[in-house]
Amino acid sequence: MNEPSVFSVSDVNEIIKQTLQEHSLLSNISVVGEVFGYSQPDSGHKYFTLKDDHSQIRCVMWRSKYNETNSGGNFIIEGSKIICKGYCNIYEVNGQLQLYVSRVKAEGEGSLQAAFEELRARLEKEGLFDESRKRNIPEFPKKIVAITSSTGSVIQDMKNVLSRRYPIGELLLIPVSVQGENSVNDICDAFQITNNISNLDVIILARGGGSIEDLWSFNDERVAKAIYGSKHPVVSAIGHETDFTISDYVADYRAPTPSVAAEIVAPNMKNVINNINEKISTGESLLEKKLNEKFYRIDINLEKINNNYPNFLELRKNINNLISSVDFMLSNTIQSKKEKIKNIKNSISILNPKLTLKRGFALVRNKNGKIVDKTSAISLGERISFELSDGFAVTEVKEISKDDK
Repeated sequence: MNEPSVFSVSDVNEIIKQTLQEHSLLSNISVVGEVFGYSQPDSGHKYFTLKDDHSQIRCVMWRSKYNETNSGGNFIIEGSKIICKGYCNIYEVNGQLQLYVSRVKAEGEGSLQAAFEELRARLEKEGLFDESRKRNIPEFPKKIVAITSSTGSVIQDMKNVLSRRYPIGELLLIPVSVQGENSVNDICDAFQITNNISNLDVIILARGGGSIEDLWSFNDERVAKAIYGSKHPVVSAIGHETDFTISDYVADYRAPTPSVAAEIVAPNMKNVINNINEKISTGESLLEKKLNEKFYRIDINLEKINNNYPNFLELRKNINNLISSVDFMLSNTIQSKKEKIKNIKNSISILNPKLTLKRGFALVRNKNGKIVDKTSAISLGERISFELSDGFAVTEVKEISKDDK
């Protein structure tokens, strides 16, 4: 009888690997299970295990797959129930069967909601939501940064609100992906950029409405930690009024919509001016009332003096002259204050960039929304935008000519 062939361990694993690759079902399979043992080392690959009540399987999602748009990799959260699509193969080094994942989706909204509640409870315990650490929004911010998509209606709505209510404020855009695999890294990088801007007053993190899957990037722990580590106050405006994300809990302030966020950070200058005028009018009325009371008492006392001392007419005349001088000085002081308030109003109006644009000028911004005032700040082939009095235009730099004077 012939002795059976003897194979090396590597040979056996190679045979198993080839068999798995040739199996039609295992080469393209979807597996549902609960995530546990999740880790993501510096390589960027994701390692985790899928389990059910009776068994488990090791899984790996390569960084290249995770970075693909709509691969769903940020649904891989400890304790969440997900569906992984990929192929089964053996890792020859240790002979372990693995599922190599190419796509991930949540196994129903209930699973995502459970993962959301687990993360919310954990971060709350860590102190990320403490009210005591939250900062006030400046009453009159000079520089406002919007972290949101450069396309769509969100950024345009915020620009319209700021232009109408607070034209003297400067709005800078840091464009990011607000959905998909790159969104979490984009948002975290944007907060790192803002931490290096010293004269920044407030940040608005914004996105339009969507499903819980669409908004999931704002339920990511890394985004929560980026908001927590921000050096500047953060207003979170994610989705619609009924949408709540982890970002909303960590931020210094939550706005129900991006447009409301712009209204929160930008005071209405018309109301500010009206309030100043009202206070001036109230002050004038109070001053006039006090003066009338004083004059009345002086008249009463003068009458008493005149009755008791009939020859006191000259002194009374001098006192009346003194009263007239005081009245004249007060009138001049009030008029001077009115002129100063008028000059302040004119200065505020002059600062309105829209008036300058209507005279034929334009605001030039680079792709990051930063105002360009020198030719050295732009380069050939760069796309720049022009803000005119009635809208925006985008062009590509074809030629740069510097003034040598």
